[in-house]
Amino acid sequence: MIVARKAKPAAELSYALRPDGIWNTAVKAEGSASQTLRRLVLPASLRVGSSWKEPRGSGEVKRVVRSAGCSCKAAGRSFADCLVLSVVQKTGNKVTRLYTETYAAGVGLIEDNQWQLVGVKGL
Repeated sequence: MIVARKAKPAAELSYALRPDGIWNTAVKAEGSASQTLRRLVLPASLRVGSSWKEPRGSGEVKRVVRSAGCSCKAAGRSFADCLVLSVVQKTGNKVTRLYTETYAAGVGLIEDNQWQLVGVKGL
């Protein structure tokens, strides 16, 4: 028996910088229409150890700042000013997923378990 996971199609994410933080405003999967979102990605005034929660369907997602201002690597590139978040997804009291998200200044989200940077235009 051969078992494999089917690759997810590429997606385009849109963000907006607002006074209260960075918001994910739209997502467009390859071959489908764009979906409008209102999801707080990063609140303003982040410090190591600060956290926030957001509802997600029947559960919630909690993000905690692990590091800020350090260098990091993703997609074969080095970035000087990065923010690393620990993410915990829960349904009820059960943890359904643990992962990290990494953001680079001037670029945005560069790495997490679902998405990864595949190209950097104009840098």
